[in-house]
Amino acid sequence: SALYFLMYLNAGGGLLSHSETRGGAQQDRFVPGAQSIANALAKELGDSLVLGTPVRTIVQSQDGVDALSDSGSIAARFAVVAVPPPLAGRIEYQPPVSVGRDQVTQRFAMGAAVKVLVTYEQAFWRDAGFSGEVVSSDGPLSVVYDNTSHDGRQPALVGFVVGSQARQWSAQPVSDRKRRVANALARYFGDEAKSFQEYRELDWGAEPWSRGGPVGGLPPGVLTKSFAHLRKPEGRIHWAGTEAATEWIGYMEGAIESGERAAGEILRRL
Repeated sequence: SALYFLMYLNAGGGLLSHSETRGGAQQDRFVPGAQSIANALAKELGDSLVLGTPVRTIVQSQDGVDALSDSGSIAARFAVVAVPPPLAGRIEYQPPVSVGRDQVTQRFAMGAAVKVLVTYEQAFWRDAGFSGEVVSSDGPLSVVYDNTSHDGRQPALVGFVVGSQARQWSAQPVSDRKRRVANALARYFGDEAKSFQEYRELDWGAEPWSRGGPVGGLPPGVLTKSFAHLRKPEGRIHWAGTEAATEWIGYMEGAIESGERAAGEILRRL
């Protein structure tokens, strides 16, 4: 809905703030990559971190919760569910969550996006005086950014295929996808852009634990009637994840903000 889109923009400081590489959402990157954050957290958590065991059912009682997976169960006083709303809606809750919570998860649709990365021997666009940033309505790449490594040793461009084109992207042969990306980049930076060394892509819609990205959306009527249930605790179950953020929805910053909010809710109940 238009109302949800405006809320999303406002949560990130406005339209330009979402796309700007100076003072905006696209300004900073992590060295040696965003996964280093998850790796550091995993190292700190040690043996208490359980991977490869998706929770299928959460059972609540007056004293706590039991999270049931295919390989067993984990008992706790509270639970924080921090997955995209459509996936949270696939978990079985005993007793069932409220009707409002069901409605918001059932109607929350994840976005369609494919991330494409190409590497080059030289950052020719910099030599030509270009920033490497593109915003386009022509497709298939809606936005493009300079993704050269921090030390400049690996020139690269990263782009995003979104919306209806992303939904059909993976059904095309890889050779066609590469050709379309090469032609699009050549329109912006010249024929030299066709000579990339490596091509990689990730279709978020094909990821089983995201089913789309980088953020979702809601149809008309849900924001005004049921949206509060996206953050409102259900008994001993609390909700987090970037979609449940109040700031920077759809970004890692939003995921952190919502996690801190959920942790604060639980701490106040202890």
